[in-house]
Amino acid sequence: MYRDRHPEWKSVTPKTFRKTVGTAIDRAANSKDAAAQLTHSSDAVTKRHYIEKSDAGPDNTAILEAFAG
Repeated sequence: MYRDRHPEWKSVTPKTFRKTVGTAIDRAANSKDAAAQLTHSSDAVTKRHYIEKSDAGPDNTAILEAFAG
């Protein structure tokens, strides 16, 4: 198995790959397409367990610069 040959991959599991796929499809398309790829009946499970939450907020630079004057 790949994890035996590559100790640095010990934490990689099939779910890790599924979460990566779900997140990638969500970012490029949408959560409904991600759910379909992962064969979920709705995107609720996909959103909750398979799509990585973004830690970046929207770019509000223009608003904040206008506020700061």
